Amino acid sequence: MRSLFTSSNKGTKAEVDQLQTHNEELRREIDQLKSSIAQLRNQNTNIVSECQEREIEIKLQTDIQDKFRARKDTLALSVQEKESSIEDTEKLINDAEEKIGRLQNRTEIENQKLSQALRESELWRKKSDHLQQGLILLSNVVDDLQQNKEKNLISSS
Repeated sequence: MRSLFTSSNKGTKAEVDQLQTHNEELRREIDQLKSSIAQLRNQNTNIVSECQEREIEIKLQTDIQDKFRARKDTLALSVQEKESSIEDTEKLINDAEEKIGRLQNRTEIENQKLSQALRESELWRKKSDHLQQGLILLSNVVDDLQQNKEKNLISSS
């Protein structure tokens, strides 16, 4: 650059032309850099947008997973309660079946006793009928004897 002021006009003009050419090249490079910066800013904005979208997706996925886990836990608890209820019901059914079995056995025994009592009652009724018939016959015999005694007393007197 010193030579610009110390050399002749011809030399200066060449240097000025060279500097202008160099200046033009620098301007083109600056324009290219500006364009590159704009592209990088655009890419950066796109990347930031994608990152934000990805963060939103991740948050949604996390929320969905949390809700799914909560629902799964709720369902597991519900299933556990139902299984417990089923076990309790099965125990009650087993207890009821055992009681029914015992009652059926007792009923069968009572029915057998009742049948035996009915048979014995029928036998006693028959015996009672026989005894009553025997008493009637005996009463008739006593009446006949009484009448015969009276006849004998009348005839002997």
